[in-house]
Amino acid sequence: MMILKPKKVKDLKYRVWLRGKRCMMCGKHHVTGHHLPNTEGGQRRSRDDLQIVLCLNCHQKMHKNPNDERSLLPIFYREAKKLWDEYNEERGLK
Repeated sequence: MMILKPKKVKDLKYRVWLRGKRCMMCGKHHVTGHHLPNTEGGQRRSRDDLQIVLCLNCHQKMHKNPNDERSLLPIFYREAKKLWDEYNEERGLK
């Protein structure tokens, strides 16, 4: 599993940017950010760069079935990194 360095990232513009994406599970629009657990401490909502995009239905499924999320975490971390890098590339930060 990929190990991410701990850092706090709070970027409102990034959260808005994510809403223009499609759900990574089913492809629907009307998405929300789903925070992944921080690899160090397991806390959520502390890092915007550890978010994936899910529609409301898929988001609820992840929270209702934590085992499903755990099995998909390696994929979710890769997707979160890809989204964060894409966002920063569009802003000219990479």
